[in-house]
Amino acid sequence: MSNAATVHEEGLDTVETTMKALNMSRTFLFKLPDGTPGKYRFGRSVRFNIRELKEWARRQQPTTTMKESKKVEEKRSPPTKPKVMMGKKKTRADKAKG
Repeated sequence: MSNAATVHEEGLDTVETTMKALNMSRTFLFKLPDGTPGKYRFGRSVRFNIRELKEWARRQQPTTTMKESKKVEEKRSPPTKPKVMMGKKKTRADKAKG
């Protein structure tokens, strides 16, 4: 059996097939860190398991809803103004002295 047939039987697809199935760019797929579920490297060759990548992508999405996000934002205190140091502004003469 050829290497390509073995890869296909194991559910591993090429980058082109994966790009179309998941609507992801080639660059994004190749930049996924090694060890990402669904990404397999064989020497210089990279193959993807679409089912595993879909599950991984689903787990990466935040689980909060828009309403929950607004509640969290409301609980945060308003931003404070930075403290301004009040003092005499140095003149050129003051700078020349030391």
